[in-house]
Amino acid sequence: MIGSLEAALRMRGFVPTVADSAHLWAYHRSRVVGDDAGLVVAIGTSRARTDLRPDAMHECLPSHRFVQLGINGAASPLDLLAEISRIPHFRGLVLCDLLPPLMDRNQRSEQSSFVRVPSDNVQAPSAYLQGLLSERLAVLDPALTLRRCVTAQGVLRPKPDGPQLRVHADRTLDITYASPESLKTSTELRQLYYADLYAKLKRYKSIEEFKQAVASVADSVARIQRNGGQVVFLRLPAAGARLELEESTFLSTPYFSALADVTSAPWIDFRNLAGKEAFDCPDESHLSLNGARAFTTRLVDDLRRRGLLIEPGDSQPTRR
Repeated sequence: MIGSLEAALRMRGFVPTVADSAHLWAYHRSRVVGDDAGLVVAIGTSRARTDLRPDAMHECLPSHRFVQLGINGAASPLDLLAEISRIPHFRGLVLCDLLPPLMDRNQRSEQSSFVRVPSDNVQAPSAYLQGLLSERLAVLDPALTLRRCVTAQGVLRPKPDGPQLRVHADRTLDITYASPESLKTSTELRQLYYADLYAKLKRYKSIEEFKQAVASVADSVARIQRNGGQVVFLRLPAAGARLELEESTFLSTPYFSALADVTSAPWIDFRNLAGKEAFDCPDESHLSLNGARAFTTRLVDDLRRRGLLIEPGDSQPTRR
């Protein structure tokens, strides 16, 4: 009976997805441990979840472990970076998705509902096991209700409007759109939201004032570097009006360069990577599946070129 219902749902366009939750996040947070030089941890926003693909990462770095700790929303991951820096003997690589507006301490609270969940909570493994099942069976989608899915004609159909979000058990996020019209509407609404948000954000009088505001980040980076780990700040892809908005509000180069000066941690701008023409952003903010795979591959190439990855048999990376 379950198989028949699953087949009916798949025929009508439903796909399996996982309910992202603080407990699922906590399970993956529990996998971030010390004394593992082959650990790569992604922190940041939904861009980290869509743009950094674990399959491409594994293909490029088969001996490494990739853990996805990105959290949706316009919030800073710098408190999470500080928490990771306090893990005894943490020697991994932290890929930190960040934009200058999110470097302000006032933008860090939104991630706390995830970050403050105990990583040893008994519900965390259960959430992951449930995720493994939900990733394979559309019938287990908790949002799948008759009230939502039955149309006036009595036919089960996915929700037609807005972005279609598919979450995997490893917390990777796929974003697709049912039609060009839904893509256009969603992109325009997101642009209006962020234009309003950025208009309210703190402005710095000078780069020196900005450096003082991010001085505490240097302590987190220094703790990780002392253990032999690395932190890399990422300016992840954007396009069109969204990219123009972000750059007109806080120009990436001077602010990221100032952050690098304060923390001694490098930063990577997607526009400086080879093959950036393949980084397709349909909604101007998140990469397509193929674009994300291309970006992940190019990012790993650049990390390796810079000497920021610990290869098997090496004691610590050699930075260039």
